[in-house]
Amino acid sequence: MEAHWIAAIESSLRKEADPKVKRSIQVLSGQSQDAFMSSHLHYLEECGLGNFVAMKKRHANHFQWRCERASHCKGKSTGDPQKTRANSCGAYVSFTFVNKNCYDGCIIRLMSDHSGHDPNSPLESTVNRIHPGLTDYIYTLIQQGHTNAEILLCCKDWSDTQSQSYLKDRRYHVAPDDINFIRKSYNAHTHMDLNDCVSVDRLIKSKFKDDIIYYQPLSHSEKQALIIVFSTPWQRDQLKNYGSDMIYLDATYKGITQYGFAFYAVIIKSSQGRGVPVAFFILSEESTENLSICLQKLQECVNPFQPRCVMVDRDLKEINAVQKVFPHTRILLCWFHVLQAVHRWMQRQDECKKQPALKNEVIRAMIALKQCATEADFEERSNQVVDSIDELSGTTTISNYLKMQWFQHSKMWANFGRRVFHQNSETNNLAERFFFSMKYQFLQGYANRRVDDLLHLLSEKVVTYYSYLEELYKAGRITELKKPDMGELVSRMKYKGLHDKVVFQSAGQILVPSETSEGKCYFVDLITMLCECDWAERGNLCKHIALAKHVCEERDVDIDECRRELACCLSEQGSYEWDGNYLIVHHRQSFGVVNLQTKHCTCLASSLKEICVCLRVSEILVLRDGPEENIQSFEGVSNHVKEHVTPCKTVKEMIGALYNWSESTEFCESPELLSAVNRVYQLAFGQYSSNTRKRKIQKLHKYRLRVNEAKKTIQNMHSYTLKNSLNRAMRSHRPDSHFKITAFKKRVRDGKHRIHFRDTNKAMQK
Repeated sequence: MEAHWIAAIESSLRKEADPKVKRSIQVLSGQSQDAFMSSHLHYLEECGLGNFVAMKKRHANHFQWRCERASHCKGKSTGDPQKTRANSCGAYVSFTFVNKNCYDGCIIRLMSDHSGHDPNSPLESTVNRIHPGLTDYIYTLIQQGHTNAEILLCCKDWSDTQSQSYLKDRRYHVAPDDINFIRKSYNAHTHMDLNDCVSVDRLIKSKFKDDIIYYQPLSHSEKQALIIVFSTPWQRDQLKNYGSDMIYLDATYKGITQYGFAFYAVIIKSSQGRGVPVAFFILSEESTENLSICLQKLQECVNPFQPRCVMVDRDLKEINAVQKVFPHTRILLCWFHVLQAVHRWMQRQDECKKQPALKNEVIRAMIALKQCATEADFEERSNQVVDSIDELSGTTTISNYLKMQWFQHSKMWANFGRRVFHQNSETNNLAERFFFSMKYQFLQGYANRRVDDLLHLLSEKVVTYYSYLEELYKAGRITELKKPDMGELVSRMKYKGLHDKVVFQSAGQILVPSETSEGKCYFVDLITMLCECDWAERGNLCKHIALAKHVCEERDVDIDECRRELACCLSEQGSYEWDGNYLIVHHRQSFGVVNLQTKHCTCLASSLKEICVCLRVSEILVLRDGPEENIQSFEGVSNHVKEHVTPCKTVKEMIGALYNWSESTEFCESPELLSAVNRVYQLAFGQYSSNTRKRKIQKLHKYRLRVNEAKKTIQNMHSYTLKNSLNRAMRSHRPDSHFKITAFKKRVRDGKHRIHFRDTNKAMQK
C-alpha cells in the first residue's frame, strides 16, 4: 500500500526545473517532522553529502536547509574555503510534508552539487562549524562551572566516543579559542546587556520579578544607593515557618561582586539544624537607613513577621536597623565576635604590649561575666573586674573601654540577657558557614564579578540546593537534628523516685530534686517556665521543668488555669501597656511583649511553645475592649512584589546635550526615543564602579597558609623516604624462585640520617 501511495504522489508532481535536484518520497513511520528532518540530515552527513544547518521555513509544511557554507563573502574576504565558510555554496535539501489518504509522508529534494568548497576535503575542515551536539555539551559544562581547561579535556573524551580522530576537523575537535568564543556567546545569551547595571534592571523587571521584593536602582546624580531585596516564594515560606523564633543576620564583601557591594544574608535554623538562607540584600552603600528599608520590605512581604531574637555581630548599623524595624525583638551579639573585638582592641594598646598577661586577664574576666545569670550578679562582678584591671594596669583606659563599649550592652551578650529560647546558639556561625559555602562551594573559590551573575547564582543554584535538601528531609532521606528526649529523661527520673520528692510551694511554683547532686533542689516556676539549673538559664527546656509538668498532670493541677487567674489579676491591676498593636505585660520582675497580629510573645514561656500569661492578658483585653479594628486578619495579606517606582523622566531631563532641540517646535517624543535615552541615562548615572579585579577569593585569615606550610614541613620530616639512600638488604636470586637475605643493616643510624625532633618543634612553631 505504501508503494502505491508513493507512486500516486510521484505521479502528481511536476518534473524538477533543475536537473541537479534529486527527488525522493518517504513515508513517516510515526516520527515527528523535527525528528524526521534531524535523522535525514544526520544520514546526509554520514554519506559525505555535506552539512546543512541553516533552516528556512517557506510555508507551513515546507522547510529548506542550506549548506553551512551558503553565506556570501564580504569585504576583503576572497571566499577561500580554507579560511572562511562564506563560500556562496548553493547546495540545499528541502522537506515538504504531505498528508493524503491517511498516510503521512515527506517529499525530499536534494541538491548536493556544492560550489566554492569541497565537503570531503580535509584541508577545509579547520573552519568547519562545530557540531551542535558538542556545542550543547560545552554549554552544559559552562553552566556547571567548569574551567576552559576542564572543558577541553571533556571535549576530547566526547570526540573519542564519536570515533573522530582527525584533529584538524573543527567540527569534532575544538581549540581553546573556540571554547572562549562559545563562553562569550553563552554569556551574551545569559546577560541581557553587556553593561551590568542595564542587565540587572532588565532581569529584575522580567525574569526575577517574582523573586525581587524591592528594587532601588543606583543613581549617582540623585545620590541614590542600589538596594536589592531578593527572596523567592519558597524562601518566604521557610521564613514564615521558622523565622518567628530567631533569625541570623550578617554581611560579606569580598568575592561576591567586583564593585565591593555589601551582600547580606538572613539565615534561619531549620528543623534538621541546618542554616537556610531566606533572604538576601545587595547594597551599594551600607547605612542604617538602607538596611532598615530592606528589613521593612521583607517584613511587609512576609506579613505578619516578628522574630523573637536576632543574632548579629558587633555592627551598629545592623543593631540600629533591627531596633528600628523590630522594636521589641531581642538582639543577641555573637559571642565569638565579642571576644574577637576585645582581643583586637587590646592588641593595639601599649599597656598590653608591656604586660602580655594583662590581655589574658581581660579575656578571662569577659568569659566570667558572660556566665552571670542575673543582672545584679553582673553589676557586682563587673565592679570587681574594673577594680582589678585598674590596679593591674595602673590606668583606667581599659576599664573605660569595657564600660562604654560592652558593659552598657551586657544584655546582648551575657547569659542573663538570653533567658529565652534562642536555639542554644551563642555565635553567628550559621551565617558564617553559609558565606563559606557561597564562596568555595557555589563559586568554587573564584570571585564573582557581575551583579546579574550573582542573581542567577542565587536563583538557580543556591535556592535550588537548599530547597532540594528540604524535599529530601520531607521524604525521610535526611534525619532531624538530634534533640534531648524529654520523655526518656522524665522516665529515668521517675525510675529513681524523684517524682515523689517534688514539693509544691504555691500555684505553679515547685521544688524539684536534682538527679546528680543529692540533697539539692531546683526552684521551678511553671507559670513563667523558669528553672535555676544551668541548662534552663540559657533559655532551654530542662528536665526539671518537664518532670514538674508531668507531676502536675498526675495530680490534676491545671497550670493554664493558674495563668488565667494571674492574667485576670494583672488586667485588673493595670500591669500592662497597650498601644493598639503591641501589648507589654509586667509580672514577676519581668515583662513580655505581645504582637497582636502574630499572637507571639517575647517572654520565655511563649518561646517554649506555651500559652503564656501575656497572651492570656491579651485575650482578656480583646474580649473586654473589642479592638477588632486594631487587629488585622491573616487573610487577604498579599505578598506581591513591592518594586521601587522611579519618577518617569522626560528626554529633556535626561539629555542635556539635546536641550535646544527638545525646546524647538520639531521636538516630538516617541516610545523608541524614550527607551533609547533611558538606557543612555542609566549608563551615565547608574554605572557600577569596580574596585577589584581579583580572580580568586582571598582568604580571610592569612595565618592558615602558614599553618598549612608548617604541616607540610612536618609531614616531610616524618616521611619514610630519606634523601640519601641507606644500605638495604642484599638479596640473591635462587633457582627455586625464593629470595634469601644475605646482609641487613639498620635503616636509621646516628649522624646525618638521624631525625631531629628539635627541628620539628621549630617547624610547628612557625
